[in-house]
Amino acid sequence: MLVSIMTCFLLGMLILFTGYLTWCKKKLFLIAGYDPKAYKGDKDQLARRSGLYSILVGLCTILLPFGLEYVGPVTGVLYGGIAFIPGIFLAVHVLRKQMG
Repeated sequence: MLVSIMTCFLLGMLILFTGYLTWCKKKLFLIAGYDPKAYKGDKDQLARRSGLYSILVGLCTILLPFGLEYVGPVTGVLYGGIAFIPGIFLAVHVLRKQMG
């Protein structure tokens, strides 16, 4: 249990730090598939959305082992939904702005 808590904590902190760099420091090169020449949308809005998404996933990653221990396997399904579904919407948003 301790190994899974430490692993999820370290990974979650890394994801949180990436979200901070994307949102607050506007390091957009951290976004996979981002092309500054092709993106026609608002870069501040993209940084905010991507950063908030990364921070949300980081927090969920830190809390995941506790949820699995005390709530049960349904926590893993919720984590997958929280991490996957908004990620799809964010990817579609970025691609729509890059394409036209």
